[in-house]
Amino acid sequence: SNLRMTNVAAALLHEQVLRAEYIHDKIRSIHEAYSRLLEALSPRVRLVRTDPNTEKSYWMTAVLLEHCGEYIDFEQYMLDRGIEMRPIFPSYKRHAFLANIPLIKLEGISQEKSSFGCLLPSGPGLSDDQQIYVVKCINEYLDK
Repeated sequence: SNLRMTNVAAALLHEQVLRAEYIHDKIRSIHEAYSRLLEALSPRVRLVRTDPNTEKSYWMTAVLLEHCGEYIDFEQYMLDRGIEMRPIFPSYKRHAFLANIPLIKLEGISQEKSSFGCLLPSGPGLSDDQQIYVVKCINEYLDK
């Protein structure tokens, strides 16, 4: 089989490599802005903590929402407002075949059925106003 990259794919990759530092800086600033904006929603919403022995990745901004209903209702609420979310995988303890594995330790993730995690929109094209809108919609959902 022919596994060579097409000229179009190579051109796209080249442009992304040229912009890699800009994209990384933009993603980091989006994550930091979410951190500031979400402080007002604490403790109901908080960023997922990074393990001290790891390096933070800014490519996805993951949050935990506590005692706020079912994820599917939240997802639909956000979709109705033009915001696409992604769920964080549920705790391994919710899977019967993994529940007794002692090696896995997830800190700070509630086992409450009404608590869940999700990934916020975080692409490099996201504007400040769009981030403010996302957080505003999360707050409205929590207050309903």
